[in-house]
Amino acid sequence: MQLNMNSAPTFINFPAKGKPKRGDTYELQVRGFAAEQLARWVADRTDVHIRVIRPPNYAGPLMLGLLLAVIGGLVYLRGSNLDFLYNKTGWAFAALCFVLAMTSGQMWNHIRGPPYAHKNPHTGQVVSLGFVFFSVFLLYFCGIRLILRDKSECKFSTWLLSL
Repeated sequence: MQLNMNSAPTFINFPAKGKPKRGDTYELQVRGFAAEQLARWVADRTDVHIRVIRPPNYAGPLMLGLLLAVIGGLVYLRGSNLDFLYNKTGWAFAALCFVLAMTSGQMWNHIRGPPYAHKNPHTGQVVSLGFVFFSVFLLYFCGIRLILRDKSECKFSTWLLSL
């Protein structure tokens, strides 16, 4: 008997009656390693339904708890001195980071999950392009900050304005 396998590992269903057909071979290299796909293939071939149960992902609640613990620890260590909440520079920096992340496409990348780079550069947005936009916007805002600074403080801003 010849198995006609092109790659390994491969699952082969040997039916109760007759010889295995072309669809009775499940090649992992071609169809993928997903448990749901393999369970669907087994159900199609043998009428045996396999329930795939994934364990819960505790990374999100763990990170939220860690963030709350760090914030709570900082507030506890600062005691009654909460003047850092009135720091305009800190709030401006946080707002700038938020604006840069949103305008550069980082949130779109986080939601959609595109590949870091494509083999064909004309097939859509990639993650690396978001980093390029983020860097360009950051340089732009740093330049604006230098221009709007007090001219007597920095010689670089006067040079920049003289261009």
